[in-house]
Amino acid sequence: MERVFLYRQLGVMLNSGVPIVRALEAAAEMCVSSRRKRVWIEVGRAVSEGSVLSQACSAWPEDFSLLEIGIMQAGESSCSLAELLIHLGDLYEFELNLKRRLKAALQYPIILILAMLSLMILTVTHVFPAFVPIFESSSQELPILTKLLIAAVSLLRSGWFIKLLFVCSAVLLISVKFYFMTPQSVWTLQKYVLTLPVIGNLAKAVVMARFCRVLALMVKSGLSLVSALHLTGMSLANYPLAQALEETAAELKEGGDLPEAMQLSGYFSVKFIAAMRVASESSSLEAMLKNLSKVYNEQSRCSIDSLYSCLEPAILTVMGGFIGLVLLGLFLPLYSCINNIG
Repeated sequence: MERVFLYRQLGVMLNSGVPIVRALEAAAEMCVSSRRKRVWIEVGRAVSEGSVLSQACSAWPEDFSLLEIGIMQAGESSCSLAELLIHLGDLYEFELNLKRRLKAALQYPIILILAMLSLMILTVTHVFPAFVPIFESSSQELPILTKLLIAAVSLLRSGWFIKLLFVCSAVLLISVKFYFMTPQSVWTLQKYVLTLPVIGNLAKAVVMARFCRVLALMVKSGLSLVSALHLTGMSLANYPLAQALEETAAELKEGGDLPEAMQLSGYFSVKFIAAMRVASESSSLEAMLKNLSKVYNEQSRCSIDSLYSCLEPAILTVMGGFIGLVLLGLFLPLYSCINNIG
């Protein structure tokens, strides 16, 4: 949220005629984080010594993304820095709303999963063990389900099993962390996610909404289409899309047009390519990208609703199935005892 407010205010100040050094000092005062405040102070000092804003910000790659620096460079070259900074704030607000929507949709399923795990742990550690001595003292043959549950409870309550589970979890987490440090593994995972039934549609809609919004801002900044595609691909951190944009940019360099180049990449849908063809013919690429961003944003909302409607019954079904198995294993021997007494 800080980036949204900061870039908007910085753009408004520059648009109002405030000197850039004074505007950067004001931006530093707006920062809540002490590190961010120090970074903006250093940027203001570098600008006062003769550096341009993009050059001063590029000295802090951990705090300014390629997208931010690229927008600043485009704004400086086209003398529209103030306007582009305001639009950059709008872009961050758009992405912030997407993240909030995803978090809000996942809150209830996460609560259900935690409740299910808590119920399982309570049942295994307190409820079922209370009946184990009764079952073991019984002379009758126990049902197979009850025997399996008794063995599972004994295993889960043993110290060595807990230690082994902890070690295996740690090894798995470390292995996954090191595996996903390589770009090839991240590319494979991102490509696989796009093929999943509901999650894939959601991921594709979110990525395309961001892509359309960022590319529209790049086009508005006055960058060439090839440079805009290249910078957009690097800023989105999505390897399949970045590869498609690199192939599209390479095709454009050889003289191809945008719709045909996108079609050759194999990433974009037929509807998106048709929209790009209309935009190219009518010279309204920026407006079309903004409209498509709204369409994909709405599609992501529908995908979130679909994911929510799928997760809730699935979690409840697993929870109900587990409780049913425990109750069945608990009451079958008790029912047999009552029958024998009768």
